[in-house]
Amino acid sequence: DHTAHQEMILFGDLFQDSRSILEKDALLIVEGQISEDTFSGGLKVRCHRVWNLAQAQCHFIKQLTLNVNHKNAATVTEWLRQYIQTEEDNTSGIKVNMAYIHEQAAAKITLGKKICLKDIQPIKHLQELCGEDSVILAY
Repeated sequence: DHTAHQEMILFGDLFQDSRSILEKDALLIVEGQISEDTFSGGLKVRCHRVWNLAQAQCHFIKQLTLNVNHKNAATVTEWLRQYIQTEEDNTSGIKVNMAYIHEQAAAKITLGKKICLKDIQPIKHLQELCGEDSVILAY
């Protein structure tokens, strides 16, 4: 609400790595250590990690589940082709599951460990195409 502020300290490599997201009035998510500032009498924060909102969502989302049925199967399939990536060492991507529901059967499919999503924006696009109930995010 712009009525309070908190000084945060970023050192060396973290500052260099975060420069692209450090903007005036930008929403940032910070992991760090809070301690007493003996000079000002307030608190200070030493940052260990910094994310913008999209980066934080990708970092903290554990998995994405897509609810697929006969009405949205083609849309979801095309979306997967367009946005899903394959990485040999998938340590930072969002894992993807599919829950297929049909009148006579249902199945839950976990896509391989190497298959992931690296950006939150395509999820919003899929929600617009198929409805919010078609996309479940687990943090």
